Amino acid sequence: MEDMEAYGKRLRAARMRSQGVVIQIVSKNGELLIAFPTHDGIFRLPPGRDDLLARIRRSHEMQEKIAFTFDGELTIVSID
Repeated sequence: MEDMEAYGKRLRAARMRSQGVVIQIVSKNGELLIAFPTHDGIFRLPPGRDDLLARIRRSHEMQEKIAFTFDGELTIVSID
């Protein structure tokens, strides 16, 4: 059976995909937090990713669905 430390490392390294309309963008402690209506968790945006931020803001303003990839720590790593 896999121990919890190994499981945690594997989960953090995983990449998952989802889609949705951004319902909220909040800056907290210098970090951008992104909320989607179909997720209980809050996603983070890595610093310096202005390209992703522009697409996220557009989704929020225009109520357009975006498809995105995130890791096990709920950090958005790409937007299709």
